[in-house]
Amino acid sequence: MKKIIALGIVGCSFIALKFWYTTASVEALAFILLPVTIIIEWITGHSSTHQVGEGYLFSNLNIIISKSCSGFNFFLLCTMMLLVHLITTSESTTPKTSVTISLLATSYLSTLLANCSRIVCSLKIEQHKLDILSEALMHTAIGIFTYVSFLIATYVLVDHLYFKKSSYADTAPS
Repeated sequence: MKKIIALGIVGCSFIALKFWYTTASVEALAFILLPVTIIIEWITGHSSTHQVGEGYLFSNLNIIISKSCSGFNFFLLCTMMLLVHLITTSESTTPKTSVTISLLATSYLSTLLANCSRIVCSLKIEQHKLDILSEALMHTAIGIFTYVSFLIATYVLVDHLYFKKSSYADTAPS
């Protein structure tokens, strides 16, 4: 029964955060946008300027990292996936707080890596003028490929590091 309640709380949190995101400003998403911008500045060697209400403009690269580039939906989906996995596979009815915090941090880092990878990949394709698909379709395809790949990789990594290790330790002979 406690697991069902925990899953209900995760589900309600997911819905509440989705509603929050629809009204969130670029500034409210700075916890994702700013680190991504800093990493992209470091990788590309180009600086950006913050445009209030719009995002981070890289005028030399002709891109803006805005709300739609935040990856918040990925962050939310990744977090929920990991929490549901924790709740459904945990032997305990109350998962440890430290594991929950570790999963949130893992989800956040995965989001930053996925966003930066997507942006760098988009820049490289644009730089090489690969006109395989329309610009909008290429942007969507890169996003889908990147986010699905990172979602799968995060799940496999977390499952191996957090869950398989503890189940092996429980069954090991003494």
